[in-house]
Amino acid sequence: MKGYISIVVLKSISESKKGQSGYGLMKSIEERCGKKPSAGSIYPILKELLKEGLVTVKKEGKKKIYITTPASKEYLIKFSEHKNQMIENVQHNVRYAGTILGLDAHKDVVELLDRMKSGEPPFGEFTHDMMQFRKILIPMLIDESLTKKKKATVRKILLKATKDLKAIKKSV
Repeated sequence: MKGYISIVVLKSISESKKGQSGYGLMKSIEERCGKKPSAGSIYPILKELLKEGLVTVKKEGKKKIYITTPASKEYLIKFSEHKNQMIENVQHNVRYAGTILGLDAHKDVVELLDRMKSGEPPFGEFTHDMMQFRKILIPMLIDESLTKKKKATVRKILLKATKDLKAIKKSV
């Protein structure tokens, strides 16, 4: 089985007591991840999961309802164990680096990893937004061709966002 989206699809089906239709999957993944996958990405995955024996399908009228199999439950348990081991390794390395470098920020990273280990999105409902922000900001920080004027504009945007977020945090 290829890709992260396949795991998300399988996990979404397994969390539904009655199974899920393709459209229902798209909606539940949108709720979980903040972005709705297309039918063109969901249905080929469902076809592959059927082929691999990880889901079965039952018809309810015109709808196809996908249901997990015992093999998929075992697969998800193994995946979860592997994911948790990887997260624990990263946490260990982050703590180690934080100790060596004398940084407190590593505590935040460890907390985000704990959320991931428990199956939660690292930034909760803001995960999709944070991923989009990262996709834009990190390459800009690395881009050495960014002019001084553009760097100043980015800095201004970040300072304003920080100020606004501090005000929200203060009011909570």
